[in-house]
Parts: sequence; structure tokens; C-alpha cells
Amino acid sequence: MVIALAKEHRRRIKRKLQQRPDKLAELKEILLDFEQFCYRMLKIKDKSGAMVRLILNDAQRRYAAKVFEDLEAGKPVRIIILKARQMGFSTVTEALIYYFTSLQEAKNAFIVAQSSDASSNLFDMFQLYYERVPPVIQPMTRKNNAKKLTFENPAIRTADRRLNPGLKSKITVQTAESRVLARSDTIHYLHASEVAFWPAKKKKRHLLSLLAALSKEPGSIGIIESTANGMEEFKQIWDAAVKGENDFSPLFFAWFEMPDYRKPIPPGFELTEDELELKAKYRLDDEQLQWRRYTIRNDCGGDSRQFEQEYPSEPDEAFLLSGESIFDNKF
Repeated sequence: MVIALAKEHRRRIKRKLQQRPDKLAELKEILLDFEQFCYRMLKIKDKSGAMVRLILNDAQRRYAAKVFEDLEAGKPVRIIILKARQMGFSTVTEALIYYFTSLQEAKNAFIVAQSSDASSNLFDMFQLYYERVPPVIQPMTRKNNAKKLTFENPAIRTADRRLNPGLKSKITVQTAESRVLARSDTIHYLHASEVAFWPAKKKKRHLLSLLAALSKEPGSIGIIESTANGMEEFKQIWDAAVKGENDFSPLFFAWFEMPDYRKPIPPGFELTEDELELKAKYRLDDEQLQWRRYTIRNDCGGDSRQFEQEYPSEPDEAFLLSGESIFDNKF
């Protein structure tokens, strides 16, 4: 049991479903199963712009399983993710944060993305989760703007708010471009998104500040994730995690774990020697290799090394195109 369902939700569920014990049992089952919660309660926009259910892919499922494994072990969750591009880890991380913050009382979630546009995209994701979730588990909200969701009673009268304050939880999304990250409370759930692409002069200061504010108690969650971008702070934290020199669990996700990364095989398709080696080493099929070939040609300027950084097959590939390291090993 990793969710302490808030009083606001318990009252509403009891009021609406007390005459429907079958529905009540079904809802309880959904709320205690994160994957079911995603599928039954959350909506996302797919790459075509269509509104669809959130169905976890295998990589997202493996990541979420690690989060719940650590929670159930009574540990603070600390995970660093090295990944290929656009595998849906922001989507599932925001789903995890929404799940824990919107169902429980007095939780503070803080999300930082690499740019203003990226932070807007992540906040839009939270807004969509909130707007489309069934009313029976939609918390009261006082603010739904300025990249902040505040789950509180919006009533004007103090007496009303005192009688029924709401969750008193909040989700804040900011950009790493900010000179100072406006956080004042203890952070219970932290998502540092695409850290390798945060502004170089602000990256270390922001990370140290956020990690200092993150609760050290069991049940807290700290997620650092990124595609690689040379030899910088993210790589140093990753390397330290791999060596067991910090408390982050390193999770790597190769490009071929993404089910969408495949293309139909064209007429006359023949594998090169390099592709034959990749096929044997990673057990790839021809549609995956055709997608790789297409992506190198169209998205990576014909440079296979660029592909390996953006879409690595193993961790070392991600850092082959290295830049200058400015990190002093404080992590």
C-alpha cells in the first residue's frame, strides 16, 4: 500500500458510490494499481494529436515497477534514467507524480525542464490529466495557471476552507533557464527532465539546490532523466550511480525497446555488415533496422555516431560525442 488516499476523495467516493458496492470495489482496485490508473483514468495526446488512453509500453512499465519496488521496500526512490529520445518517460513520470500528488494530502511536486517551451509542454500534460480524470477523483483546485496546480478548496470564505481545506498538495513546473528556481517548501516528488540540456552555467547550482530540498524520507521520489549530451554533469551523476557512489539507481533504455521505432521494409532491402552485427547482437528485426537507417539518413545528417548519442543501444554509445566536462564530482 503506497497510496494514503486523501479524506476529500474518501468522502466523495463514499457519497457517490455507497449504493454501488461493485463500482466501489472496482474503483479501489484501480486506485491501488498504477498501470490500471493510467489506462482507466488518464488521457494523453498521441503523436497525431488524438486524445487516447495512457497505455504503458514495456520500457515505461519497467521504470514504474522500479519506482514501486523501492516504495514498497520503504526506501526513498532515487532513479537516474539514460534513454533514447522520445520514449515517453516524461509522460509516465508526470503520470506517477499526478497519481501521488492528486490522491494524497500535503504533497509537493516540483518539475524542472530544460527550456520554457519544454516546461509548458509538461505542464500541459498535467492539465490534461487533471481535466480528463473522472470527477469522482478530481480534487478541488485553487490555482490552475502560471505552471502550477494547487489542490486546495477555492472557496472565498475562510470558514469554508477551514472546514474542508482540500488536499493542500501542489504541482509546480519550472524551467532550468530561470536564474533561481522558486521553491520554498520541502519537495516530495522531483522530476529533473533532460538534465543534460539544462543551461551549462546554471545546471550544477540548480541540481544541488533541488536535491537539497528533496525529502530524504521513505516515500519521496527523485527522478533525473535525460538523453546524453556529452561529458557534463548528467554523465557524472550517471557514472557515479553505476559505480554505486551515490544512491541513484541507474536505468538505461535502448532505442529498440520503443515499440514505435520501426518502419516497413522497402523493396530490395538488404542489410549491411554493420546492420547484420547489430541484428545478431541485439536481436533486432529488419523493420527496426530500417527505422534506424531512415533516422540516420533523415534526422542525424547521415552520421551514425550522432544516432548512437540520440538513440543508444547501450550506455557507452550515448557519450561517444563528448564535450568538455565542467563537473567537480560533488555528486
